[in-house]
Amino acid sequence: MTRKHKILIASPTYNRAWILPYFIDCINRMDTLGLDVSFVIFDNMSTDNTKELINGAGVGYEYIDTGDLEPYNRTSSGDALSRLRLVREYIRNYSIANKYDYTFCCDSDILVQPSTLKTLLAHNVDFVAATISNSGTVDFNRYACNCMDFIPRRGVYSNLDRWDVHCVCGKGLVEVGGTGAIYLVSRDLYEKCSYLETPPLYPEEGEDYSFARGCMNKGFKQYIDETHRCLHCFTPDILELYKQQENKNQAVKIITQRAWLNIPVNEKISNGSGCDYCKKRGR
Repeated sequence: MTRKHKILIASPTYNRAWILPYFIDCINRMDTLGLDVSFVIFDNMSTDNTKELINGAGVGYEYIDTGDLEPYNRTSSGDALSRLRLVREYIRNYSIANKYDYTFCCDSDILVQPSTLKTLLAHNVDFVAATISNSGTVDFNRYACNCMDFIPRRGVYSNLDRWDVHCVCGKGLVEVGGTGAIYLVSRDLYEKCSYLETPPLYPEEGEDYSFARGCMNKGFKQYIDETHRCLHCFTPDILELYKQQENKNQAVKIITQRAWLNIPVNEKISNGSGCDYCKKRGR
């Protein structure tokens, strides 16, 4: 009998009660059949009702308060990111101590697809990320699926209704110089790489990018799946747009997505499915 992969779904969070019910709903819909999965929220000293929401989420969810780590000044971005490095390191040590095969780190303002975890697992690499609007490489250029079409100055997505449709305009699995926010790492990588070894370059990069650089220095390659995207909500305003879209198209999107996942990529390209960006380029 084949042993199930033991996987930790870990999310550091701070005052994200405004999105946690939707984040949890997406996690609940994620396909984990055949996997041994645990979900843990690592609270970075929230002052809202994060704890109550997680404790009320049902069986399988765990809340861990990281308040015993050193305090910090939230008005200083450098200080805040320094403490977040400690929270990430806490997650790494927790994963190693509990002998997880993989850890899926997902920021709590990112909404995953039902296929996200198994899509990343299927690549069988030590460090792989899904695509979000601000996925980046080591040089911090914007690196994202072109059809996501996030407009930073307006703080909106112009193509929000397409966020969870598998896109064929990307190259699939692409090696990059660094990534973060929503990524799957192996136990072997976690045992050899620490979040505290490579100081972040403020303000250009966050704590997960510096971790990725440190992993690269130890010979671990990082990848992004260009064709698999998740929704980075950033703010309550974007979440409101998501809710409006869900209310309008939920039934259609669920049916479409289930059918879509079973269509070979070549067929998706030839039948004109996918995003407008794909269609315009005949892909």
